[in-house]
Amino acid sequence: IQNTQTFNDVDSSYWAYDAVEYLAKNKIISGNENGDFEPEREITREEFVKLLASALKLTDEAQATSFTDISSGAWYEKYIAAAVNKGIVNGISDTEFGIGLNVTRQDLAVMLYRAAKFLPETKYTPFGDDSEISDYAKNAVYTLKAYGIISGKSDNEFAPLSQATRAEAATMIYRMIKNSFI
Repeated sequence: IQNTQTFNDVDSSYWAYDAVEYLAKNKIISGNENGDFEPEREITREEFVKLLASALKLTDEAQATSFTDISSGAWYEKYIAAAVNKGIVNGISDTEFGIGLNVTRQDLAVMLYRAAKFLPETKYTPFGDDSEISDYAKNAVYTLKAYGIISGKSDNEFAPLSQATRAEAATMIYRMIKNSFI
């Protein structure tokens, strides 16, 4: 049997293997120059927007953003411009996107929810740490939970303010694609 593993650090026993492999084969994710995906590394805002924009096949070469922390011509510029243009992502302020900042699990859920084709609101069972989920994110978190896109950590905790990992982000995008939500 031939090993079809794309990345050195994500083998078939890794929990997010199927998601990572699917996204790699569909050119939605890539690894570093050493052939590693770094699945447990926290994902930055620009990395996640690139993943999401790639999954949605969004790029907007002509669109510019007014964020002062985006360098003209940077690898992430067209993905952020397209996602901002589609209303999927906002900056951390009116003038800053937040380049280099990690994405919280609740913000990742909000961006995924905004990118979804159609996700009707549904009944849900709250996470044990519901009071820690920001009001702006609750609808997104619980709708994605109801459709099996996101799950909690242990003991029915969502950990909304925890930094999302690259593997978590890949898994959520994979589930969105597989369920035809994006």
